[in-house]
Amino acid sequence: MPRPAPVVESDDVDWMIIEHAGDMRAALETAMIEIERLRHELALASLAVSSGFTRGWQPTIATDGHTQG
Repeated sequence: MPRPAPVVESDDVDWMIIEHAGDMRAALETAMIEIERLRHELALASLAVSSGFTRGWQPTIATDGHTQG
């Protein structure tokens, strides 16, 4: 059963745009960099946690970029 998509609050989007002085491209680039950083952290965490601890569950990144369970 697919999980519902995470909810992004409009205040968070507004904050990101304000932080980049209205430059939407810079805001998007920052978000994409953060996504890649989080993917890297997920990969490292996957290596550090035993499959016994997680009862065999291993995270995977789908081609659309969403984490699958």
